[in-house]
Amino acid sequence: MTLASQNSSNGFSGVDYLTEDSVLRSHPLYSRKKHRCCHSDGDGFTIISTCFFVLTITITVALIIQIHYGSPEVTPHGAVATDEEECSRVGVTIMRDGGSAVDVAIASILCMAVVHPHTVGPGGSGVMLVHDHKSNTSTVLDFMSGVPRSHHPDELQPHEIGGQSIGVPGLLRGLEYAHSKYGKLPWQTLFQPSIRIARRGFNVSAQLENALKKSNISKVDGVTPFEKTFFPKGIMLQKGTFMQRENFAEFLDIVAKHGADSFYAVDFGKEEFKALRAEGAEVHVKDFLDYKINVLYTVA
Repeated sequence: MTLASQNSSNGFSGVDYLTEDSVLRSHPLYSRKKHRCCHSDGDGFTIISTCFFVLTITITVALIIQIHYGSPEVTPHGAVATDEEECSRVGVTIMRDGGSAVDVAIASILCMAVVHPHTVGPGGSGVMLVHDHKSNTSTVLDFMSGVPRSHHPDELQPHEIGGQSIGVPGLLRGLEYAHSKYGKLPWQTLFQPSIRIARRGFNVSAQLENALKKSNISKVDGVTPFEKTFFPKGIMLQKGTFMQRENFAEFLDIVAKHGADSFYAVDFGKEEFKALRAEGAEVHVKDFLDYKINVLYTVA
């Protein structure tokens, strides 16, 4: 390695400047000024470590906020089980659309009211258990059939069949209350799949056929709406028979638009109430108007 001659004018020796044959110098070209970052000495490792730490904390906080308050970015995993495959698919569709578990239950029940009217319907009742995983609380909603106010406690218990077995239906009122507290999707949205199925039509299941057989209807005149629907032309529906329920679709459409009050106002029901009273039913219009569900308890 060749050294340059000494330069006396600037006070540096030859060892201070090396020839172009070497990439090394005996001192830096630029002054070593300390750049402070976050009160550190500013070396590269400290800067990288600090940035990585801040980024990690920021991402962690963002994820916690999203999990706790935000909606899922992907379709949630879950399952829906009903007595009818088509109604289970309705529930899964509502879940994929962002509905809550209560939304899924309501849409599935409405579908069952279309294809399995012997198990659930607007004249029925029920109980719903709702668990909130965020607050770890469970609430029981009781919308079982109400006892008519004309029934006295000292009287015999109502019969299991016949007019006296008819209580004040609670299903629609209970579903509407549950939706107001725990629903995410609009009330009307939950009705649309069932309305489409009722209008499009479906095949009668074996369960519905068996239920019709147990109705023990000996004479069919084809006059009442029930007979027109389930005994068309005097012939009982059988498994696999295609049927449509246009009238019920119209009823669901009214409840979807105007809420459960459209059912409990019973403006439609004068003739129906006369028929019920003729069969020994004790239910009155005022029983419908005064019906309320019970929130039994909330447990932590």
